[in-house]
Amino acid sequence: LSNEHKDIIEIVNCASHSDADKLQNTFYKISNLSLDQERYNEIYNLGTVKFIIDTMNKVQREGPVLISALGALRNLSPFDETQVTIINHGIPTIVQTMEIHDDVTLQKNALAVLSKVCTKKESVSFVLSSAGLKVIVDVMSKYYIESVEILENGCLALENMILSNTDVKKEVSVLGGIDVVISAMMVHRDNSDFQEIALKLL
Repeated sequence: LSNEHKDIIEIVNCASHSDADKLQNTFYKISNLSLDQERYNEIYNLGTVKFIIDTMNKVQREGPVLISALGALRNLSPFDETQVTIINHGIPTIVQTMEIHDDVTLQKNALAVLSKVCTKKESVSFVLSSAGLKVIVDVMSKYYIESVEILENGCLALENMILSNTDVKKEVSVLGGIDVVISAMMVHRDNSDFQEIALKLL
């Protein structure tokens, strides 16, 4: 990593660090760095993904830190190693964070992460055991007028889980998820991208 980002190594190597402002700033830097695919292995090999998850567990009431942490995970989540680490260590943490905090940016980031992670079959049991299905549907229901991005990533997460476990679709329906998607399609009828994603779920 460049000299500009040496502090990332220091903070990652000091998991007991509790300064919220510094953590938030560090996660923003990690988020920006992870946009450079050539640096991904360098970032991941520092133990960064696990560190982010562990930090989220320690600062569950620090909304700004959690938003930046999820933003970093969002940019790292397309990579296979990150997905595996999140599945093994982070899904309950992400779901709990979504339950606790009422922030649209946080929910956007969290659902973007889950939409990527749920492409892996082994993620489904972790989402279900942490009541994540209900949380996803509840968030989509709450923000379906305000945020198409939440709807799109929520639909993608649900669709990916259904592809791995067809029983999930019945549970989504019982929880009111299908009704939410239909209502959202009526509200956002001019958004062709969302319409296409929603139809795949239905």
